[in-house]
Amino acid sequence: MYSYRGLMKFVSRQDRPAWHEKAIEAATARADLYSLIGLLAETKETGRLADLVGHSSDGELEQVSHHVLEPAAQMLQKAHADSAARLWRAMGMRIVNAGKSRYYQAAPRKLRAGQAVLRQGGARGRLGAGRQRRGRRASPQDRVHAARGDEPAGAQHGSQ
Repeated sequence: MYSYRGLMKFVSRQDRPAWHEKAIEAATARADLYSLIGLLAETKETGRLADLVGHSSDGELEQVSHHVLEPAAQMLQKAHADSAARLWRAMGMRIVNAGKSRYYQAAPRKLRAGQAVLRQGGARGRLGAGRQRRGRRASPQDRVHAARGDEPAGAQHGSQ
């Protein structure tokens, strides 16, 4: 089995666009999410990558390693801020949901990176809404709950 780069070494320059398209289509039909995100990032297929992120659930994205998601998120930041923010969120939530306390300090950084991307892109999504109560800064736990879109334990609607 060949990698994308290995395959393209055997293809003449004039035939590369057609073979590139065939390779991407074949991978889209058969590859797992981890491999497909990596391939689309490697080949700089930002439109397809953003579309893939948009059609993937949060849970699916959270299963993909940060080794693949981080380069993809960085690539998408300018042209597809919403998709990049979802990847940053997935990296942060992967740490929290896996109970990897050794890496907890990295989770807020990933979530803040997603917020920054959304702010720069002019969009506001689930990452853009932090919990602010009585002018205080949101706690790390509140930021995680805000990213998840759920209420922290003990929070009641309408209470101040």
